Amino acid sequence: MSDQELVLYQFKSELMNLWTEVTTLHSYEQWFEIMVPKLRLFFDIEKADYFVYESGYFKPLNHRNTLTTIKVIQINIEEIEEMAAQDFPYAKFSDAGYEYADSYLLFHGPKRGQVGLFLFKTTAKWREFADTPHLEEFKKVVNDYIIAVWKMVLLVQKEQYQGVLLQLSELLNATTDRQVIFDEFLKVVSESFPTSDLKLFLTNGREDLAGRGLVFHLENGDGSIAQTMITRKSNIEKTADGLSIKFNVPINGRQQTHGVLQVQVGIHTRFSSIDQGYLENLSTIVGCAIEKANLQEESHKLIEGLRLVNESTKKLQHQLQDLIDRDHLTQLYTRSYMEKVMREALEHDEKGVFLLMDVDNFKQVNDEFGHAAGDEVLKQIAAFLQSEIDGKGIAGRWGGEEFTIYLPMTDHADATTLTNRILKEIPKRTLPQVTVSIGKFVWTYKHELTYEELFQFTDKALYRAKHFGKNQVVTFLNEDSMNLN
Repeated sequence: MSDQELVLYQFKSELMNLWTEVTTLHSYEQWFEIMVPKLRLFFDIEKADYFVYESGYFKPLNHRNTLTTIKVIQINIEEIEEMAAQDFPYAKFSDAGYEYADSYLLFHGPKRGQVGLFLFKTTAKWREFADTPHLEEFKKVVNDYIIAVWKMVLLVQKEQYQGVLLQLSELLNATTDRQVIFDEFLKVVSESFPTSDLKLFLTNGREDLAGRGLVFHLENGDGSIAQTMITRKSNIEKTADGLSIKFNVPINGRQQTHGVLQVQVGIHTRFSSIDQGYLENLSTIVGCAIEKANLQEESHKLIEGLRLVNESTKKLQHQLQDLIDRDHLTQLYTRSYMEKVMREALEHDEKGVFLLMDVDNFKQVNDEFGHAAGDEVLKQIAAFLQSEIDGKGIAGRWGGEEFTIYLPMTDHADATTLTNRILKEIPKRTLPQVTVSIGKFVWTYKHELTYEELFQFTDKALYRAKHFGKNQVVTFLNEDSMNLN
C-alpha cells in the first residue's frame, strides 16, 4: 500500500469515527468544525471554509439564516462545473474576504441544486495527494459523508420542528385567550428564526389585538399581504430597497384566514422547504386556535343571550301572572289567587286566621257620591290593609266591596288586635267615610278543615256581623256559637 493510499484509508477511517459524533450534531456548522482538524492532520490545511450554494449564491456556512450584512459570491454553478480548475474565479472570493484560498473542491448533493464548496489554502501535502489517482475516491468519500450529514441535519431539524409544533398545539389547546395565542405564536417564531424581523397583520375586526400586530384593511393594505389573504397561500417577495426578502404566511383556520405572519430576512437568506412548511404549520395551528377561541366566545355570547332571554321571559311571566293574580283596581290579590293560597295553607300550615270583610252601606256611597268615589274608597281601604299586614300575611279583593285577609301562624289574640285596629282606622282612612264588618275564623291543623268549610264558617261570621249592626267583628266558634268582638 502506497503512502497516499494509506492516507486515503486513514482519512476514511477518521470519517467513520466522525460519523458517530455527527449523529449528535444539529447543524452543518458543527460537523464542519469537527472536520477541519482532520484536514489539518492529513494535509496540513490550516484554514478552510465551506459554502452552501443557494439561488445563485455561494454563502459561508456560518452565515445561514441571518440578517447581518455579509459578502456572498454570485456565481452561475453551471459555469463552475464546466470550467477548468485553473479558471476558478478566485478573485470573486478574494473580494469577499477569502483571499487566502487557492484551491477548491465542489460537492453535489442527491438533488440538483444541493451544492457545497470547500475553499482552502493548498499545501505541499495536499498537492502531493491531489496528483494521485486517489483524489477522485477522496472526493467521493467526502461527498458521501456530506450527503449523509445533510440528511441527518434535515432529519434533526424536522424532529425539532415537529416537537415545537406539538408543544405549541398543546399549549394553545389549553387557552382561548387570543392575546396569549398570538404572543406564544410570535415567541415560537422568534426563537426558531432569531435574526428575523417579524410582523403580524390581522384581519378587520381585530382592533382589540392591535398591540400584537398591525390591523390590516384589505382595501388599502399592502399588495402582497392582500394576495396572501385572498389566495390563502404563502408567497415570498423582495423589499423595495432590495436588501431583504419577506416570507408572507397566511394564518389559515378551517373557515377563514385570520391574518398574515410576515418573516423578513436578509436578501441572501433562503427559506428551505422545511422552513416554509414549518411556518405554514405553525400558522395553521394558530388559525385553528383562533377559530376555537372565536367559537367559544360566540358560544358564551349565545349562552348569555339565552340566559337573558330566559330571565326576561321569566320576568315577563311573573309580570303576566301578577297581572292575572292582582285586582286591577285595588292591586290586592284576586279571589282565585286567595283561594289557591288558602287551599295550600290548610295542607301545610299549622295554624292561621282567615278574615272576610265587607264595606258597610257601600251602595249608598255609589248612589250618593258616584261610582268613581266608590272606587276611591275601595282603593283607600286596600292601601290601608296592605300597609297593616305587610310581612304578616296577604290581602285580597274578594269581589265588589268585599275583602279577605289571611294571616299564617297567627293566634286569636294577635288577630283580634289587628281587626280592632281595622275597625278603628277604616273610618279615618276613607273619604267618604265608611265602616266595615268582619267575619273571622281562627283555625289549627286539628280542625282538619276543607277550604269550602273554612269559607262557609267565615262567611257565616261575616253575615252575623252585618246582621247585628255592622262595624264589628264576629269570630266563628261553631255552628251554634259565634263570638262578637
